[in-house]
Amino acid sequence: HQLPMSSLRCSTARCAPCRKHQRHRAPFAAVCRASFKQTSEADVASSTNVGRRQALAAGAALSLATGTWGRPSSPAFAAPPPPPALPTSILGPGLSVTQVIKGCWQLSGGHRGDGETDRTVGRAALEDFEAFYNAGITSWDCADHYGPAESLIGRYMREHPEQRDKVQVLTKMCVFTSMDMSTLNKDYVKRAVNTSRDRLGADSLDLLQFYWGDYGAPRYTDAVLYLGEEQAAGRVSHIGLTNFDVPRMQRIVDTGVKVVSNQLQYSLLDLRPENGMTQFCTANRISLLPYGVLAGGF
Repeated sequence: HQLPMSSLRCSTARCAPCRKHQRHRAPFAAVCRASFKQTSEADVASSTNVGRRQALAAGAALSLATGTWGRPSSPAFAAPPPPPALPTSILGPGLSVTQVIKGCWQLSGGHRGDGETDRTVGRAALEDFEAFYNAGITSWDCADHYGPAESLIGRYMREHPEQRDKVQVLTKMCVFTSMDMSTLNKDYVKRAVNTSRDRLGADSLDLLQFYWGDYGAPRYTDAVLYLGEEQAAGRVSHIGLTNFDVPRMQRIVDTGVKVVSNQLQYSLLDLRPENGMTQFCTANRISLLPYGVLAGGF
C-alpha cells in the first residue's frame, strides 16, 4: 500500500500514518525531512546543469524510500546485498553524490519523538545509517553542530570499515557568533577541520560546507582562504558553501578558492534560487545542493 503524501511532513511521533503503518516506522524516523530543517530530514543533490523539474523530481524518490526502503537488515550470517544504484550528480573531481541524500539535522535533538518511536538517539540512530546504505543512499549530510551526527557517522564507519570508500560525508563548518566572526583566524579554521576529522575518523573531509552567520562581518573571505589552505594540506578534499547569496558568492569566487557547491532551500514553492543563483552557479561551475525539495510534504 502507499502512504498519503501528507504523511511526508511528519516527524515520526506526531504523524498518525506512521503510527498506523507499523512497518514504515523505521524509514520515517530516518527519512522524513521536509522543507524546513526544523521539521525535516532528507536532502536531494543536483548539479545546476539539470533542469529544475528534473532536480525536483529526484525528491520524489522520498516517497519510494518511505514505502520500500529501510527494511530490517539481513541476518548477521547472510552476506549483505550491494546497495542499489541510484542516480548521482558530480560535485567535483572524484566526488559524486546520490541524488537522494540522508540529512542528519534531525539528530541534533530538536525533533525527538516519544520513547516508542524515536530513532534519533542511541543504537536506533546508528542502525538507520545501515538502512540508508542498503537502500543505495550513500551520501550523508551533517554538520559540526548537528548534535552527535558526526560522531555517529564515525562510529558507524568504525563498525563498517568496508563501506568507508563507498560513502560520501558532506559536513559543515558553521560560524555563528559575532565573537567568532570577529576573531576568526587560521588556527580557528584548522581546529574546526580537525574536530570534524576526528569525529568522523577521516583523514580528509569529502566536502566541507562553510556557513557564515552575518554578512555584516566581512571576514568570510578570510575563512574561505584558510579553508583553501586546509585543502592544500590534504585535510579537506572539496569546499562548499551553505545558504550564501550571489553577491557574497562572487566575492568568494574572486578569492581564487575553488567552491564546488552551495546548499540552499529550493522547491516548487520556493523558487528564490532562480532569481540569479542558478545562473551564477552555472557560469561558475558550482553545483546546487537543494534541501526542502518537497516543501514540507506538499
